[in-house]
Amino acid sequence: MTEAVRLPTQRLEADNVPLLEAARRLGVSVIGSATLMQSQLTRSLPRQVHAEFPGFKTDARRAIAFTQSLPVASALVGMKSRAHLEENLAAPKLA
Repeated sequence: MTEAVRLPTQRLEADNVPLLEAARRLGVSVIGSATLMQSQLTRSLPRQVHAEFPGFKTDARRAIAFTQSLPVASALVGMKSRAHLEENLAAPKLA
């Protein structure tokens, strides 16, 4: 999903902009899918991601927080248990 934020792949008027910026300018709502990439983003995220999203206990929650920081209307997240649901809804611990 980072390409949709970082890479200016869309021509909009005189600008080349990332996909999510083009959608925002055009008033198009975006729904994120595969937020956790089939569980691949639930573990072993780089330390830089931990630094950008402090206060979260798990990498899964950091991945969800990343998606929540984007200009998307909603993001789809699948969960197998009530514990996962509670974890994914948790707010960060603020220092």
